[in-house]
Amino acid sequence: MKQAKFNQSRKKSAQEIASILNDCNMLIDLSIEDQANKIVLNVQTDSVSAQYTELDTKRMDSFLGALIEYVDNKDDIEELKEELMDLQFN
Repeated sequence: MKQAKFNQSRKKSAQEIASILNDCNMLIDLSIEDQANKIVLNVQTDSVSAQYTELDTKRMDSFLGALIEYVDNKDDIEELKEELMDLQFN
């Protein structure tokens, strides 16, 4: 399985992750988790595994706002935004 890492502008990362999501046959995992000092977006499809990291929930929310512009299934990203809000208030 191919593993992707992103270390560039937020917009470029959003476009690349959207491409992964839009082109996959099967989405296995799309989730957000709060790790030590960072917020991590996990993306796993039938062919690619990717992670995107931000330092805090505000920055991740900004990234998800960029990501939603490029994905076909906007409901998935709305669910991630809700997950992120839950993390922020726990």
